Amino acid sequence: MYDDILTPKDRDFYDWDYGTEECIEQLMLFINSVKPSVSFISEWIALSLETQSVAYYKNDLNTVEKLVKVISYTFLQLDPKSLQDFPSLLHTGLRAVLCQSPKVVDSGQLVELYRMLDPIPNVKNLDIHVMFQCYFGFTNALSRWSDKFNYHVAENGWLPYNAVQLDIGIGFVNDRLVAGAKLLTDLEELFPEYIAKIEYEPLAAQWFPWLQWFISKWEHTYRL
Repeated sequence: MYDDILTPKDRDFYDWDYGTEECIEQLMLFINSVKPSVSFISEWIALSLETQSVAYYKNDLNTVEKLVKVISYTFLQLDPKSLQDFPSLLHTGLRAVLCQSPKVVDSGQLVELYRMLDPIPNVKNLDIHVMFQCYFGFTNALSRWSDKFNYHVAENGWLPYNAVQLDIGIGFVNDRLVAGAKLLTDLEELFPEYIAKIEYEPLAAQWFPWLQWFISKWEHTYRL
């Protein structure tokens, strides 16, 4: 299944020319300009995410943390109206913001940005919806989607990985994630198959496990 796609197990996955400081410098340069170009910012956030993913699989978690923060900060400086034509930027930005402590995020701004998503998650962005519900401690939507999972499989192409995402979210909000350690293992084990099914030629960016990162930040940092 993985013979024709680039994965973190391939040496070429780590052949990447952009550095962390270069990405940060470029994002700060654009965001501090008189009239920021959303197109250029979107491009550099995409490059930053590639750099972040490579760092993650090198176990350079400090670099990952730094890049997630700068992506979040940059994204929050943009006018929401300017994001309409940049869905990938919206998705990446939301994921990065949701991985920040509530102490540094304006919840009203976050809700406004989240409402730009289609209310029905798709196979690729369910993680954003799960993280959002977890962020605010809601389970109603997660339980509803879980109860109607077979419907979403038929109508929206949801995959087994998505079912685990929902179970993880419900367990997280109910504060019994420790008892659901097997779910975290399932999430990790199903991830490569999930990526191979939803991406024809996945880049390094698609291999970054946002939901796992979100859970780790909340379990080990924000809940302390």
